[in-house]
Amino acid sequence: MALLRDPNLGGSSTDSGSLAASFGNEKQQSEAIKSAKAFSAAAKSGKFRIDPEVAKAAIKEIARAEEAMRQIRHDVGIVTQSPKIGSSPYAERAVGWYEDGGQSCRKAVLNFEKVLSYTREGYEYAVESYERIDADRAQTFDRGL
Repeated sequence: MALLRDPNLGGSSTDSGSLAASFGNEKQQSEAIKSAKAFSAAAKSGKFRIDPEVAKAAIKEIARAEEAMRQIRHDVGIVTQSPKIGSSPYAERAVGWYEDGGQSCRKAVLNFEKVLSYTREGYEYAVESYERIDADRAQTFDRGL
């Protein structure tokens, strides 16, 4: 929930708890991206495998979240536009607060999209790894008969 604050009083144009509660602060967002990348890398290297039937539900939900984030990104594009609220010194300062809040929100949305993308990739790699090992074991079993 964005809250308009008086630029003369300092502070932020957004409720400090709202963006952080939804997406975390910049450090937390960076850590989430780093963790999602590590998950994807581990799955790609075969360190993490998952049954395709189990992964299907997770991948479907991630795809739904990615679609929702595309809509949110569009909506944030509207928020990041400078409002036309006048040319007084107060209005000019207020425009800056709007812009800062909008850009902060935009960055959080883009970072969350990265987390979703790396997580989806990780699941996809994990399924490939599972299927590859399953096929290898089936061949080993067939040769043993």
